[in-house]
Amino acid sequence: MDDADDELVDEPLPHVSLPVVLPVPTMGNLDTIDTIVQQSVMTPAGRESLVSFIHEEKYLYKLVEIFHECEDMEDLEGLHRLSSIMKTLSTLLSKVANAVLINDVVIIEPIIRDDLIFGVAGILECILPPSPSCNAPPFIPLPNFLSLPFVPSLLL
Repeated sequence: MDDADDELVDEPLPHVSLPVVLPVPTMGNLDTIDTIVQQSVMTPAGRESLVSFIHEEKYLYKLVEIFHECEDMEDLEGLHRLSSIMKTLSTLLSKVANAVLINDVVIIEPIIRDDLIFGVAGILECILPPSPSCNAPPFIPLPNFLSLPFVPSLLL
């Protein structure tokens, strides 16, 4: 076993203190919020606590407010961070709804409310462009097709 394998095996799961409490979102602490959200979804207790916190604190409203601030300030880094947070939260909420096996309004409602849906959709639109170091296949151009000359029907 080489050293790279040892690092992967010995790496502990991130510690999440319960109950999960997210700070009031500001443009300056989106990295912290993203880190806490990413760590919280790694354990069942963390996911449950995070969902409870989001509902009790009406946290999605706060994220949408910050989205509008970032959009007004043209803060692309903040918009991308918000997109990462919202993508994780929306995935989490949909998984929780599927685990319950019913369309529990309490779980689904925060994302699809009339006063939030456009803000949530706006946040989810702000995805990062692919980096040059990603493992995506290179662009393959379409083959050039031989174009046939136009032949008027009178000549046929």
